[in-house]
Amino acid sequence: MRYRFWITVLIVVLAACALTAAERPLVGLALSGGGAKGLAYIGVIRVLEEEGIDVDVVTGTSIGAVIGSLYAAGYTTAEIESLVITTPWGDLFEDAPRHRDLGMEQKLYDERYQITLPLRKHGPGLPAGVVPGQNVSMLLEWMAWPVRDVRDFRALPRAFACVATDLETGQAVRLDHGNLPEAVRASFAIPSVFTPVEIEGRLLVDGGVVRNLPAEDARALGAEIVIGVDVASPLRDREKLGDLVSILNQTMNFQETASAERQRAMCDILIRPDIEGFTIMDFARFRELISLGERAAREKLPELRALADSLKRYPPRATCVLPVTDDTVRVRVIAVEGLQRTSTRVVTAHLGFHLPQWTTRPRLHRALERVYSSQFYERVSYQLDPVADGSALRVKVVEKETDLLRFGFRYDSDDHAAALANVTLRNLVARGSMTTLDARLGERNTFTFSQFLYTGFTARIGTRLVVEHNRTEVGSVRPGPLRYGTRVRDTRATLLLGSIFAKSAVLGGGVERVHTRYLPPGTEEIAPRRIIADYHALFGLAYIETLDRLTFPSRGGLLNASAEYADQDIGANFEFVKLDGKLSVYVPFKNRISVGVGGAAALADGDVQPPDHYFGLGGVDDFLGAELDERTGTCKQTAWLSVQWEPWRKKFIRLRGNIGNVFDEWNERFDWDRYEKGGGLTVGAITLAGPVQLTVHGGTLNDVLVHFRFGYNF
Repeated sequence: MRYRFWITVLIVVLAACALTAAERPLVGLALSGGGAKGLAYIGVIRVLEEEGIDVDVVTGTSIGAVIGSLYAAGYTTAEIESLVITTPWGDLFEDAPRHRDLGMEQKLYDERYQITLPLRKHGPGLPAGVVPGQNVSMLLEWMAWPVRDVRDFRALPRAFACVATDLETGQAVRLDHGNLPEAVRASFAIPSVFTPVEIEGRLLVDGGVVRNLPAEDARALGAEIVIGVDVASPLRDREKLGDLVSILNQTMNFQETASAERQRAMCDILIRPDIEGFTIMDFARFRELISLGERAAREKLPELRALADSLKRYPPRATCVLPVTDDTVRVRVIAVEGLQRTSTRVVTAHLGFHLPQWTTRPRLHRALERVYSSQFYERVSYQLDPVADGSALRVKVVEKETDLLRFGFRYDSDDHAAALANVTLRNLVARGSMTTLDARLGERNTFTFSQFLYTGFTARIGTRLVVEHNRTEVGSVRPGPLRYGTRVRDTRATLLLGSIFAKSAVLGGGVERVHTRYLPPGTEEIAPRRIIADYHALFGLAYIETLDRLTFPSRGGLLNASAEYADQDIGANFEFVKLDGKLSVYVPFKNRISVGVGGAAALADGDVQPPDHYFGLGGVDDFLGAELDERTGTCKQTAWLSVQWEPWRKKFIRLRGNIGNVFDEWNERFDWDRYEKGGGLTVGAITLAGPVQLTVHGGTLNDVLVHFRFGYNF
């Protein structure tokens, strides 16, 4: 009997050895595309971890590639959820560079246009996508920093691949090597929303076009057991196909549905969260989506626990953790790819690195933001490659169309409807030059030609030539003693030399040539008598601007000061000095509250002055409680204080009070009774079509005034 015991022990030992020698089957996780609905994957992964299911292979398409790459890189569920909560998803679909990062020549044309079209050889064209995807690229670069040296995605803590679509052939492309953020960005390139990405000579867009659920890709990476998670919307019933959008979505889903059925059949366990009622843009509802993913996974607990029990027979898999890497790198070499119209010096100058240089992840991303803000590039990305004693920084750029056709529209209670058309031509006169033509049409018609040109003396010194022609009628704008209904034709040319290519300041001076004709209204008995003002003057100006945005600013400052001088000694037929200055400062506080303070002072003095050398008081941009230019004078003094609250992103409530007046002579007594007072409440929002704001204001001049504006100021 004793020998039977030892035989049993021997059998158990041999069985244990056999199990130890047998390889554990690889478990794959395939995540479909679906926009914001893919945030449900976080809940699914949480349940997998709770049940002790170790995933070896991860594949994803679109949002599945984003979440999947994080999980494959070693991020925990809690870390992925934290990234989702803190990511400003709305910013991913708005790629405009920060206003304060623009050069001054760009700031002068910022926040004016709703539509921008590239100008090509055969005329205006359409962009490759609504959003270039710069913010998406930077976000993915930031998240992938701990695995920045990995070029074979199968070498990540969990083997990874994502799927994109070849835009030329319509074939699915499996991306399992190269630059991880760039590969995920290609898989996430929603057609017509984000611009395509070129990788290894292929132009790639969202993989959901041809293979939304990448189950076969998980098996291609060696997965023997595949867990598929699908958040794609099913085909709708006839009753739900009653409008153009739903019919269009239905037809676009036909091919995706056929492919999805094949991929679902390759899954051993298929999890389909109930995402009815959610859209691809519902990123703000991340908590609900994560909860739905968790619920759907728990409905599959019998199958998941059976899988977990079968895996317990094998030795445990090594724990996947995010590689711990230093946030500091030493850049020894910089290489720039994708240049055709601009030079490497443009990129390196904006980076501001002096090689070799130590830098951190935040500083590197800040430097790349400066490159992008130069407005020469549609997208800027990077890759760090190890070299001896440091890293090589490879900056990849996609150059913008240099010539643009832009349009702006607005409605204002004061000026009513107005439209703005702009043509911007780069490098027309010389390398680095910018030529612009503006036409503003409305109650006041303005035509402006502007030419920026680097002088070559230093990087910050340049010239600006402006030729402007205005046509208006006194009534909407009321300068001084000119009679109501006077028609004004004003043409002026300004040549400025100064630091107009700096980031935050224009300091310079020049000469101005003015020719203005005034035609007062006549009567049947008296013909109108034309008045002509023809002169040239010297001027100087200081324009310093560090605002975070022009509309509803919450931080930064603005100083706009100018001086103009003319007399007979310099050949003018007028003798005057005109001084004008405005100051605004905004300071942010907690809870999205900011306080602004500022004022204006102006003076026009001289024996012989042009008829329009008068300053107006009134209008929502100047003085609350007064209509536009309700009062005029040769001297002006105002001060204001505001409190602004942003309760929701890009939604604003602002309270503002002001005091001031215009005078015929400079007021030195500062007598309270000589000043008008006013204040008002503004509610508004910044939308994709432009800002919208409604202001109710009043004061000592008027009890209640209401002002509405849609569109940018121009």
